[in-house]
Amino acid sequence: MDAEGEPVLPEIISETIVEYLHEVEGESPIDLCWENFIKIRAVPIEYENYNEVPTSLTLKNTAYNIVLSGVWPEGKKPLVSKGPLATKYDFAQAHFHWGIDNQGGSDHDVEGASLPFEIHLVFFKSSSGTIEEAKKEEDGIVVFCYLYKLQDIDDPEIKPITDNIKEVTYAYSKKELTPVPLSTLFGPITEDYIAYLGFMKYKAVHGVTYIISREMRFLSEAQLSVFRELKDRHENPMILKKREVQNFNSRNVFVVNPNSAMLTTVLHAISKRSKQSDKVSHAGSSKRSQKGSSPAKKKSSAFKKSPSKKSSRNSKKKSSSKKGKKSKKSRKGSKKGSKKGSRKSKKGKKNSKKRAKSKK
Repeated sequence: MDAEGEPVLPEIISETIVEYLHEVEGESPIDLCWENFIKIRAVPIEYENYNEVPTSLTLKNTAYNIVLSGVWPEGKKPLVSKGPLATKYDFAQAHFHWGIDNQGGSDHDVEGASLPFEIHLVFFKSSSGTIEEAKKEEDGIVVFCYLYKLQDIDDPEIKPITDNIKEVTYAYSKKELTPVPLSTLFGPITEDYIAYLGFMKYKAVHGVTYIISREMRFLSEAQLSVFRELKDRHENPMILKKREVQNFNSRNVFVVNPNSAMLTTVLHAISKRSKQSDKVSHAGSSKRSQKGSSPAKKKSSAFKKSPSKKSSRNSKKKSSSKKGKKSKKSRKGSKKGSKKGSRKSKKGKKNSKKRAKSKK
């Protein structure tokens, strides 16, 4: 326990977190349910060039969504690394999720409920070169997520975007915005976030690492309403189809560096009851200690190990071979039984013939 009586969480290095995230596959989005989370500590996510002013910042109606992208001077493109990321990732674009009314629209649910608005910042693996190449890798894409509720006043951070949405009402229209650093539009997520891996098989077979800020954000109804005025290529209202919440599938979903000082503003209010049911690992595995993580010795059962594909294939082979042996034995037994039966029947026929002759 720490000075405040909270359990000391295991600190896990980035490479090990990546391994745990990839243990069990499943699609996205999911319901962000507190009781399914595993609380851990990790080094803070590191941002590079996040305060750099781009040479251009463009808002575009793609006919399916609104996308914000930018161009930066050579070597000044925003990057993220560390935390649950084993390498560096370049910023690609930001896009938005909203609904036809205030009752829903977010990509992710929180404790079974949808929120009115969600922003995604998409990053791709720097070593891949392009986002298209990064999509071919299981850890090629990272999405930073911000969830919103409604309030009476505008959110000043995204105001430069919402004030210009009307300029891109129609499909394929563009608007050049006054260049500002990404840090002024989307505050960095360094601690108290949710991390999980989800596949997007309806678009491409690639994994997406989702990093979801637990700090609730707020926008006004006026800001949200401008998104509902956008048009698709047929000049109909742009209606985003909300993806169905996917099965949890025993995945490892982490709450990284939870901050008890933020309890009034986070997505999940932590009650005493939820604290008692927390799946907290108080010690790391030998696997972690070998890689230079926390010096603990025992591994928590909260980290779910799935059998490897090889072992499952081997077990299938073993079971099938056992079945084959049993069937062979049964076939041999049936053959022996049939032979014995046929011999007995032949002897019976001979004895009956002898008895008939003796009577005559």
